[in-house]
Amino acid sequence: GKEGIFQIDLVENEDNDDENLFGEKDYLTFLEMKEPEEEIKIKLNEEEAKEENIFIKSDVNEFYAITQVTQYYKNNNKVPVELSIIYPLKREKNFRKFTINVNGKKSVSKIFPKEKAEEKYSDALAGGNIGILSKYAEEEPNSYSINIGNVEPDATVELTSEFIQFITSDDMSFCFSVMTNYPTFSDSLSREYSKNINGKICLKTHSKITRLVNKNFTLDKNFKQEFNPEYTECNIEFKISSESKEYNSILSLLYRTEKMDEPFLLSQYNPTKNETSYIFGEI
Repeated sequence: GKEGIFQIDLVENEDNDDENLFGEKDYLTFLEMKEPEEEIKIKLNEEEAKEENIFIKSDVNEFYAITQVTQYYKNNNKVPVELSIIYPLKREKNFRKFTINVNGKKSVSKIFPKEKAEEKYSDALAGGNIGILSKYAEEEPNSYSINIGNVEPDATVELTSEFIQFITSDDMSFCFSVMTNYPTFSDSLSREYSKNINGKICLKTHSKITRLVNKNFTLDKNFKQEFNPEYTECNIEFKISSESKEYNSILSLLYRTEKMDEPFLLSQYNPTKNETSYIFGEI
């Protein structure tokens, strides 16, 4: 409609008639939709279109990383299509939220019981409008699916997904592995193809970085790193061509800090519940 895209999230609950309370109380946090952050700026050659690339932006510290993945789909068919997107859910990477933008219109998420969600989605398509239905995929275990109906010819769909992953250890170091399990796009008339990967990693630590190793990846012009004067922050840019030998490899960063062997205490305050949670750990 004129207001934008209406997104419907499907859940298994037929007993609660209060739609707004149901959504805000139980599920709105998980699928919170908001304005996307500043656009990921990565230098591309003029001949490279954004539809042919995957953009990754990761903020990393000693304990966890938040990664934002931006992908594009363009309907090159001569007729409208229904676009299917599948998220592979991994135990070590938690899917937080997503934002969908179709030709400049952002989606707004609402939660409905199963039958009503499917009915609203069908009504949107029958009226010639764009409809979005998201749910845990019934046909594929450990996955989450999004269907976008009535994607017009030449329309571009921008999907921005956010994940959180905990940092592991390897070779007496912290280990951060760049994501490889991206959401996949498909429609009934096209096939998915490999895309170039463009990434920016911002590594911030609580003490001086004493080791940084780029594992399983060639150090060349497509991998650049720059430290701040205190060596507590490193900004990394990388590009993986779909035709390169590293395309199916996992890019892992091993890093040590001066105080990584000391015990640590993390706290997080929840203003809604007026509660504070603590995690104590030792590497």
